This record gives sequence, C-alpha cells and structure tokens, in this order.
Amino acid sequence: MRTNKICAVLGNIQRYNALLPLTNERPLATLPFACKYRLIDFPLSSIVNANINTVYMIFNEGETQSVFDHIGGGKEWNLDGVHNRFFIHLYQDFLKLKAHNQSYYRPLIDYLEKSKSEYTVYMSSKMICNIDLRAVLKIHQQQNNEMTVVYKKVESEKICQTDAVLSLTDNGQITEVRPYMEHVQTSDQENLCMDIYIVQTN
Repeated sequence: MRTNKICAVLGNIQRYNALLPLTNERPLATLPFACKYRLIDFPLSSIVNANINTVYMIFNEGETQSVFDHIGGGKEWNLDGVHNRFFIHLYQDFLKLKAHNQSYYRPLIDYLEKSKSEYTVYMSSKMICNIDLRAVLKIHQQQNNEMTVVYKKVESEKICQTDAVLSLTDNGQITEVRPYMEHVQTSDQENLCMDIYIVQTN
C-alpha cells in the first residue's frame, strides 16, 4: 500500500453523561482499558497497521489534555515525523464557523486535500475491535462501493440504545440506518454499525 493511499479521520465527540465524572474532562477515547491501554489505542493500532501515516482527530473542547498525555508526540504510533503526523481539531471550532455562516468543514477539507490520499477511513473510539483496514479497503475497491461500512451481527441485548443498526439487502447494500432505540426489532441479532467507514477522498 502506498503511503498516500489512505488517510484517517478519528472522531471522538459523543459524550456519555452516564459515565460522569470519568468523562468530565476527557473524551471516551482516553478511558482506560485493561490497565495501560486506552480506548483510542484500538483504532490507532488498526490505522498504523494499515500503513496510514496521517490522522485527523476531532475532540470536544476541554477534553484534549488526556489525549496529549497518552499520545504525547505520537512516537509510539510512528506519527511524529515530517510525513507521518497527527492533527487535533476541536469540534466546537466547526460549530463557531457554522454559526457565522462560514465553511465550517474547511479545516477538514484542507486536511483531506493536503493528504493527497485516494481513500479516507473514518473511525470512532466507541467500538473496541481489531480490524484489518487493508482488507476493508480491498473489499471497497473490488465492489466499487461509494462507501463501505463495517458492521457486525450482535445479539440485541448487547446493543446500546444510541448505537446505529443497519438494514441490509441480501447482497449487503444498506437500505436504512437508525438508532437502535428507533429500530423495529425483527430478530435476535442485529447489524451493529461499528463506526468504521471507507470512502473515496474526492
């Protein structure tokens, strides 16, 4: 895979009041998992293992200190060089631009254009999984999809009310996406959206 084949966007803006005060000044992404790890380590591991060398991370204002404390300069993830880098943007900055009728996605578009990547993967830190993004990209290319969405069949009782579930055709095309709380349950298992998407950068 060429180094400019794919870039990554890592979103961490969803807040979970039920986890307060653990998430009072930190995003869900930096909550501990198995002692020394943080939830953000799982998507970062998948990103680095796919030879992706640029990552654009989006966090809420006031929650970034724990991110820098954990990631540091990015050396552990090989994201501390001239060509291998990570960027952090505040979600509230998007909202401020939008409030002034400005192009609020311009900072993200600038990142995508400068990455010169053919594909972009978007991931959140909510789902814990190890995934081969190169395999997902290969499926995306072979099927000539506009967007490829990763999902997993999960028992209904294991799905959070705010999680997104997918309705699919027999050949895997998505016909509907909705929060589980609004979904009409039709079986013991549902297609849980894993918050992993691949699209053509253009």
